[in-house]
Amino acid sequence: MNPIILELENKLKEEKLSMPGFVKERAGTREYLPDSLICVAGERVERIQILVQGTLEIMNSFSDGKEFVFASEESFTLLGDLEFFSRKMINASSVISKTKTAFVELDLETFTEWLKYERRFYDLIVYQMACKCYKGTMSQGSIKYKDSTYCVLRALLENSKETRDDMLVAECTHYELARMSGMSERTVNRVLRKLQKENVLSVGYRKILMNKKALHIYKILGNG
Repeated sequence: MNPIILELENKLKEEKLSMPGFVKERAGTREYLPDSLICVAGERVERIQILVQGTLEIMNSFSDGKEFVFASEESFTLLGDLEFFSRKMINASSVISKTKTAFVELDLETFTEWLKYERRFYDLIVYQMACKCYKGTMSQGSIKYKDSTYCVLRALLENSKETRDDMLVAECTHYELARMSGMSERTVNRVLRKLQKENVLSVGYRKILMNKKALHIYKILGNG
């Protein structure tokens, strides 16, 4: 048997559930490398994906153009469930693989049949979905109103060390800074360009130098 499907079966056993024979016959599997884009907000949902290995990051965009990584999900979780139950089959968020990931994939018809076939499976999916919605709502509420410049500077300061000449240095790439600040690389790049123009920092290869005196205009030093 496919090891990915076998792992899903083991996870279901923990919930005292099993995979029906007709689901096994129709199920497919898919694997993604770290940092792969799995689905894009606005695209149509064509299938349900059940994460059985690895970690995902859920990203959303707001009307002001900012993008935030607002949730991290680990197996066992589903992609496409919110859209399925809302009957709006368009991805509400973009999802990337934080680590190597593996999914069991079901077409929408098979997923529907499974929900009808096993009430306890239906209850489990609704419970998982409710937990995910709650966590996502709490996360978005806490970060939506934080200024992107503050978030980037806070991440840099938390990962920096002092040098000579009253400077701070953070050794990281733009990608790593995006993950540390919970934002997209596009937002991070925009903020860094702005701060360079203000002579608050300079960017080198895997290194960002910050001027401590200039940072005081953002009232971030010493704020905890």
